[in-house]
Amino acid sequence: MKTKLLLFVMLFVLVVSVDAQTKSDAKDTKLYTIGIGGMIGIPAGSSSTEVFNSIYGFDLTGEYHIAPSIGLTLSAGYAEWAMKQYYRDFFDAAGVSFSTGLVPVLAGVKYYFDDKIYGSVQAGFSFYTQSGIGNAFTSAYGVGYKVSDKFDLSLIYEITGNGGQGDKDQFLGLRAGITF
Repeated sequence: MKTKLLLFVMLFVLVVSVDAQTKSDAKDTKLYTIGIGGMIGIPAGSSSTEVFNSIYGFDLTGEYHIAPSIGLTLSAGYAEWAMKQYYRDFFDAAGVSFSTGLVPVLAGVKYYFDDKIYGSVQAGFSFYTQSGIGNAFTSAYGVGYKVSDKFDLSLIYEITGNGGQGDKDQFLGLRAGITF
């Protein structure tokens, strides 16, 4: 309980101190943005690299700017884990349709180091599309580069616990996004 209270107080102090910055800094930044992006990646966890060879997907993101250099983020998307041929053949021979996809729903913070470069941290839950696995806690860490006001590229490392089975699904991905 004390930890939660301490985190709440720290977040409150951060928001109040950011709000105290001059309004002239904020006039160049939109209050919120919405974007869509596509992602390709490679698995990074031990069980993930054994069974899967690539990950691809898309997401819809929203960002609320609490300061010129800080934004609160919310995102939802879909990531398909592409299985290696050996395992696809195995499941096809057994007459079993098997695919693994994730629907991550994440909230977090994005910090702009300057006009072009940013870092982000997000956490939330991912819902597995394969029946019987359920959902799992997910965290994502990224660094990005704003190519223009409407287009950015980011490198993302995402970790998802796979339904309490002890191992984690992890991947390193490259995301290209368009902001509206």
